Amino acid sequence: IALLLGAAAVNTGNNLLYLVLSLAISVIAVSGMLSEWCLRELELLRCYPAELVHGAVTALRIEVFNDKSRPALHLEVGEVTDGATDLQVRDGYVLQLGPREVGQAFAAIRPLRRGPIATAGLQLTTAYPFGFAQKSRLFDEPAHFLSLPTVTPTELQSFGAHDRGATELSRKMGQGDSFAGLRDARPGDAQRDIYWKASARRQRLIVREWQAEANRVAVVRFAHVAPGPSQDPATLDAACARVAGVCEALLNAQFAVGVQTFLGCVAPQADLAG
Repeated sequence: IALLLGAAAVNTGNNLLYLVLSLAISVIAVSGMLSEWCLRELELLRCYPAELVHGAVTALRIEVFNDKSRPALHLEVGEVTDGATDLQVRDGYVLQLGPREVGQAFAAIRPLRRGPIATAGLQLTTAYPFGFAQKSRLFDEPAHFLSLPTVTPTELQSFGAHDRGATELSRKMGQGDSFAGLRDARPGDAQRDIYWKASARRQRLIVREWQAEANRVAVVRFAHVAPGPSQDPATLDAACARVAGVCEALLNAQFAVGVQTFLGCVAPQADLAG
């Protein structure tokens, strides 16, 4: 619009067109200065999960701190992928951030392959105040993600490894030897778990909870073979998803599970996260 007004003003010599042209250029200049002031003295902090899942959308929380005495408006923040095709990112938004205030932007990320994935950094963008042009500020702090394979739901027909082996504690409640805490009694609780002293003090039945134990050990052996030069590296994804499903089913059955591959092994562990 400013270019058209300039051409019309020069060709016609109309003072009104010169006035409107000056107004348009002034608006562009003011917009650029306000956008620059809006992006100054802002700090970003990532609050991301440790792991992603291949093909699943995960929310990314980014805290934005305004360290200046002026408000910041219409902020858009997200990861910079530099045209990477193995990652889809949707930016998060903060509409208004007051002086010395901390806001939260929720971006979204979707990995298109499994394995380690990195971004180029964080980018803060604003089109404040008029939306004519966007100004950006790049934070050169790459983020590193680990994209886990999808899990194929698996129902194990035969568990095996029924002999009592190494004992690993789990955060799940169950019949173990380690005391976990007290709670109100519920229908179906065993009478031997009732804590009579606490029940007498509280005038209601109180039972002990115990940490479950993984008394059975299973090692999943994964004989993976690298695809050839003419094959797609993603051909192993289905096998990885199957192995993940087997491990999940064993963990849910209170096994301590280990994984052995051609490159090494993970020692058997219980599901500490419950």
